[in-house]
Amino acid sequence: MFLTYHVSLYIMQILLSNAILNTYFINHPRKEVGRKLCQVIKERGEKLLSAFEFLNKSEITPLDLKRMHDFCKSQDRNLSVAGVALKNRVILSVAFYKSLSTSAEATQIANPSGYIPGVNSFLDNFIKHYLSNAEFRDSLVVHLMRGYVAKVEGVKNPKYGSKVLNFFMALAASGDKKAFEFVSGNVASVSLRWMKTLTSRKRSVPFISLDKKQMVLRVKDIMAKVRAAFGDQTKRLTITVGVDATCLVKAFQVCSSQGVIVGGASPKHFIPIRDNATKEELKDLLQECVDGKHGGLAAEVKCAVLSFQEAPPNMCPYFCLAGLPQSINESNDFGTDVVEACEEAAKEVGNLVVLNTSTDGVSCEVQWNLSVLVDYLQGKINYISLPDPNHNVKNLRGQMIGGSSPAPIGNYIFDPHLLRAAGVAKELYRIDDYTLDALPMKLASAVTIQKLVNMDFEDVGNCAVMMVSLVLM
Repeated sequence: MFLTYHVSLYIMQILLSNAILNTYFINHPRKEVGRKLCQVIKERGEKLLSAFEFLNKSEITPLDLKRMHDFCKSQDRNLSVAGVALKNRVILSVAFYKSLSTSAEATQIANPSGYIPGVNSFLDNFIKHYLSNAEFRDSLVVHLMRGYVAKVEGVKNPKYGSKVLNFFMALAASGDKKAFEFVSGNVASVSLRWMKTLTSRKRSVPFISLDKKQMVLRVKDIMAKVRAAFGDQTKRLTITVGVDATCLVKAFQVCSSQGVIVGGASPKHFIPIRDNATKEELKDLLQECVDGKHGGLAAEVKCAVLSFQEAPPNMCPYFCLAGLPQSINESNDFGTDVVEACEEAAKEVGNLVVLNTSTDGVSCEVQWNLSVLVDYLQGKINYISLPDPNHNVKNLRGQMIGGSSPAPIGNYIFDPHLLRAAGVAKELYRIDDYTLDALPMKLASAVTIQKLVNMDFEDVGNCAVMMVSLVLM
């Protein structure tokens, strides 16, 4: 408002000066000089009027931009303080419109006429949607803009809404530090360090430290979240309990939030750190762990995952319940404890059914799977055990192809060289990754059998043994 008043006053002064000079030079001997001077003053006045109108236009044409680009070249010495302020505003507006006209957003914000809306028009539309559209008002972009405006106003630590914090938490969780800093820097938002602080505050108890009672509470909490998402607190839910181990990096690490050292195998997977321990004491404790004074390192962590047969929209049907660091294929009661915790939680919350358990079926779980099946057949429990058949296929593949001695059937043997001669892909019988299930499935497929048949080997007995073994694998 202050600038508008002074620009208007400045233009009136120019017009008045033009009228005075015009009257003065009518009777002056050098009339040509007077006319030229009046013409210059008139042209400058028109330029100033055009600049003032440019800032208040509802839409901007390419011709307007060209005229204002020429106006920006005006010398400051020919302008008053108000004129320089007007010129600076025009320079910023021209730069803004040029950036829009060369970007992909130009076609999205253009008016029906095809021209870019003026600043005032754009802000009017923004305010209209902000006041009338609740969904627009609660959008992530608007929340980000609120924080940005607060920073511009000088508020160093504005309070961000949950949408902004959740957005940056998800971005920080991606692990891409450069992407986080790029986004946060451009909208003048939260720092990565503050996100790490918030994440540590929201972090729950480590899932490798849960006992059976804590598992029950966690299952009940998961059930409550799922039913709340369905909008029905009595909805019948069915779950499957999957237990499997995954490898991890063998190393001892400090868990600051819990004040312990993790990385060891159960039951010494939580080694407490003394309160107010110095750096040297912590260093000595870590060295003791490395020396094996507090047990060996864990080679894998066995995880229990709940799989829902029906999940609410936009919610993952899988929930990680608990875990246990252990040595390779260690035999323990972790799976039994998990299933018993789920059964107890089902009794407490009601209308919840455990359908079955799923395991790899390796040696450490054979007895558990057997006891579950026997109890089910005797009517003691209502769920069954479903071992993973692919695991046994991988074991059989390793024994038949990579064994130290050939696998015989009568007078014939399983000859792996026939696979190479038949042109079977090398990665199917030369094992690099023992964890993949897809490769043994392809090895025992009809395509492999057909390749062996097409070779028409003279050694019919060994070829027959191989094909029968692959079919039954």
